[in-house]
This record gives sequence, structure tokens and C-alpha cells, in this order.
Amino acid sequence: VERTNFAAVTLIQSKWRCVSITRAFQRSLRAAIILQSWTRVHSAKNLLIHLRHELLVWEVERTNFAATEIQKVWRGYVQNVDFILLLLSAIKIQTQIRSSIKYKHFTSFKSGVVQLQALVRGHATKSLIARKEKAAICIQAFVRGTLQKLQHRVVQSASILIQSAVRGHLTRIKLQLDDFAATEIQRIWRGYDANVDFLCISLASIRIQAFARRVAAHQVFMATKSYRLVVATAERHFVDRIAEKIQRAFRRFVYRRNMSRNIDTCQRIIRGFLAKLKVARLKRGILVLQSIHRGNSVRITRSKNVRNAARRIARANNRAINEPEMKLGVRTFRALKVLQKSKKLSEIMKAMLTLEVSTRLSKRCCGSFAHARAPDILYGVVRTCNRSLPHIELLNHLLLTLRNVARHDELLEYIASPTSLDVLLDLVQMFRDKDIIFVLAVTLLEQVAFSKYEYMSKCCLPENVKRLKGIHALCSRKTATLVERNPNKQRVALKGRVTKSHNIHTEVSMSRAILSLESILACISTRTD
Repeated sequence: VERTNFAAVTLIQSKWRCVSITRAFQRSLRAAIILQSWTRVHSAKNLLIHLRHELLVWEVERTNFAATEIQKVWRGYVQNVDFILLLLSAIKIQTQIRSSIKYKHFTSFKSGVVQLQALVRGHATKSLIARKEKAAICIQAFVRGTLQKLQHRVVQSASILIQSAVRGHLTRIKLQLDDFAATEIQRIWRGYDANVDFLCISLASIRIQAFARRVAAHQVFMATKSYRLVVATAERHFVDRIAEKIQRAFRRFVYRRNMSRNIDTCQRIIRGFLAKLKVARLKRGILVLQSIHRGNSVRITRSKNVRNAARRIARANNRAINEPEMKLGVRTFRALKVLQKSKKLSEIMKAMLTLEVSTRLSKRCCGSFAHARAPDILYGVVRTCNRSLPHIELLNHLLLTLRNVARHDELLEYIASPTSLDVLLDLVQMFRDKDIIFVLAVTLLEQVAFSKYEYMSKCCLPENVKRLKGIHALCSRKTATLVERNPNKQRVALKGRVTKSHNIHTEVSMSRAILSLESILACISTRTD
């Protein structure tokens, strides 16, 4: 009897645990579905905003194709979830029927089992709540400390930057004024010094001339001893004295005139400089007033859509000011840290989503991505990916990120390397039936191959040429098959002319990929010839 009772209790506990685990799984499954739907809606909204700004037709077509693929995957996922729910419902119904059959066998032991379960669950719940409270306190403390540190760093860096800018501006103005004043003072002093030296030399020469004339007159007077000569000498001496006085007065007049001219010139320059400063301040004030008036007039006459966009931008700016961790730079830094340290697929996927958005919107984020040697890490991640759906999604964001960085010529050298060439060739061959991955890989392969001579030389190797020709032949046949399936519709020409067709995005992407492959093969053929 005891063995039977023990077996019944064990069976009841196992059934009940099965039911509880099933309910927990259903709750987690529903929560995951809701989170996935909201995440996809948010990413779709961000992508739609970007497409409105870019105004590029082929980007819209690519988005439509991506939406079709997402819908296809999502519908398959919904069918799988419905099947799993039906299976779990059938299992639950079976368990209920079996429990009703066995109900009569354990009614006598129900009270004891319930008390035992209550004690065990109470102890487990208390311990779980205690652990959760402790973990929540630790997480809150760490998050608050991190936020305070980030806010302090942002405020400190901003204050330092503002102080350095203001001090530099004031120092430059002071240096300009000091330099101008010193230059003018030096110029005036040098002119004054030159004039004084000239006057001293002139006076010295006059005195020397007077002394020489006096000596000559004395000699003449002593030699002739005649009255006429004495009279003539006296008249000449009188004339010389008058000439000296006239010369002294004229030089004093010239000195004063030059000094007044120099002072007038200095005053004119200083007044002109001050007037220019005043005019510049007035211009800045007028520009500020004009910008304020034009902004108010535009805000009054703008449409409803523009007002809504302005409100969203203002909310985003306020959110970025209040939460510095939401800025692109901080998010890029965190994503790069995760990419360098983490090995979990979910964390790497979130980091790649962040990096794809930041590199698409900011050139500075592209520079940080390149200087952190992230492309080498991504090429290592590519080598570990297979053809499963999560890995394909990861490859899509990864290649989009690399393409965003490769758009800048000065950063292409970080993307292009011998390792990248091998990885991209493997991607092109492995995913030739996945249009999105194939097109992105071919585009990057073309940029890398044409970036340096040695990379194109590596493409000229016989095995690489054989692979590229085989892929080109397969893609050409695939494009011809897509065209033959729609004989009554307009087709897509290989020169990039886009028209209406059933699979327009696929044909355009494949046509561009084929053009890229043809350009690489043409360059290889010219080099081999």
C-alpha cells in the first residue's frame, strides 16, 4: 500500500509539473512572439523613415522585397507556432483525460499531497523571491552607478570643451589686439626714431658747416686784413645764420607734419578696426534675428506632417539630452565592446543592428567602427555562419554595415584585406541562391578587388577565376529563367534600366550583381592578356 501511495504521489507530482512547465512555456512563447512583433514594427518604422529621406527607388524596392521575405518567414513561423499550440493542446487534453481516469485512485491521498506541495512550493517561492530581490538590487545599483558615471563624463567633457572654446576665442582676440597695437606702436616709434636721427644728423652737419665757415672766414679775415673782406664776411655770416634759422623752422614743420600724419593714420586704422568689429557684431545680430524670424514664419506656415516630424525630432533631442546612452556614439561604443568580447549569437545580432543604423547615419561612427578593427572581427564571424535563418539575418546586417563603411573612400582600406577577399569569395559561392546576401557580397567584392592592385592580382588566380566564371554563368541562367517566366511583361535590362515586372527587385539586384561580376572578369581578362 505504501509503495502504491508513493507511486501515486510521484505520478501526481510529475503530471502537475508537466502542466506547470507547459503553461510557463506557453506564456514565454506568447511573450517572445509579442516582443518579436514589436521589435519588427520598430525596425520597420525606422527603415521607412530612412527611405523617406533617401528618396531612392531601388532602396524602396529592396525594402518591399525584404518585407515580402519577412512576411513569408513570419507566416511560416505562425504556422509552426499554431502547430505547436495544437500539439500542446492535444497533450493537455490527454493529460486531463488521464487525470480524470486516475482521479478516483488518489482522492484519499489528496490532502496530504496538497500540504506537502504547499510546503515545498512555499519554501521554493520564498527562496526565489529572495534571490530575485537581491539580484534586482544589485542590477539597480549597477545601472544607476553607470548612468551617473556616463552623465558626469558627458557634463565634464562638454564643460571642458566649452571652456576651451571660450578661452581660445578670448585669447585669439586678445592676441590680435596686442599684435595690432604692438605693430602700430613699433611703426610709430621707428618713424619717430628715424626722424630724430635725421634731425640730429642735420643739426650736427649744420654745426660742422658753421664751424668750418667760421674757420674759413677767420683765415680769410686774417689773410686779407681789408675792410671790404671783413664786411663781405660779416654779410655772409649773417646770411648763413638766417639760412640756418629757416632750415631749423622748416625741419620742425616737416617733423610736426609727419608726426600728425602718423597719428592720423594710426587713429584711422584703429577706428576702422573698431568699426569692422562693430559691423561684424551687427551682422551677427541681424543674422540671428533673420534666422529667428524665418524660423517663426516657417513654423507658422508649415504643414501638419512637418509639424509632427518637428515634434518627433524635438522629443528625440530631449530624450538624447536626458538619456546620453541613447546617442549614436554611445550605442556604437557599446556595440563595439559587445562585438569584441561576446560570443553569444543574440548579443552579436543586437550589436549588428545598432552598428548598421549608426554607420548608415553617421560618418564618425563609421570611423570609430573602422579604427576599432571591427571588420576583422566581422570576417571571423562570417566564417562561423551557416545557411540557417538566424545566420542569414546576421549576415544581412553584417554586410550592410560593411557596405555603409565602404562608402567612404578614406575608410575602404580598413574593409579591404586579403582575408576579406577570401571571405567574400566564399560568401558569393555559398549564398548564390540567396539574393540579398549574394548582391551585398558581390558589391563588397567589387569594391575590395578594385581598391588595390594586389587584390585584383589575387582575383586573377586560376581557382578564383574559375569560381567567378561559374557563379556568373549560374546567375545569368537564373536571370534568363526569371525573364522567360514573364513573357507578357516588361523586363529588366542588364544595363540597370528598371521597369515593371513580377520579380522586379530580384531581377534588378541580380542584374547589378551580374554587372559587378562582369566588370571584375573584364579587368581580369585585360590583366591576363
